[in-house]
Amino acid sequence: MKSYFCALYLLAFVSAASAQDLPRGHPQVDAQKPSATAPNLSKKGKVLSTIEVPQYSYIEVMQDQKPQWLATTSIPVKTGDTIRFEEGVVMTNFYSNALKRSFPVISFVGTVVVSDDKE
Repeated sequence: MKSYFCALYLLAFVSAASAQDLPRGHPQVDAQKPSATAPNLSKKGKVLSTIEVPQYSYIEVMQDQKPQWLATTSIPVKTGDTIRFEEGVVMTNFYSNALKRSFPVISFVGTVVVSDDKE
């Protein structure tokens, strides 16, 4: 019987604590759901070629009627795919130790997705 009253008291205490007002500006507790902020995939291009190395994909795309190289974490893409990607960090005269070659200009991007869009 004692444990019944202890459980009842604990339930009442927890209910009272959760019913208290939240600090100003605090979102409602039931509204706190993880939200994945989607990156801005404003760039689009058609895959001309790909080179895979451990952990990275080098992707040559046709964008704005010019070929451009991208580097990103490994992603399965193939020639002819249309991809969307975010603005990247542009590097000039980048030498890849893995490929033993230089890229005059390459963009390092965090997110690349294969798109249903047609180029």
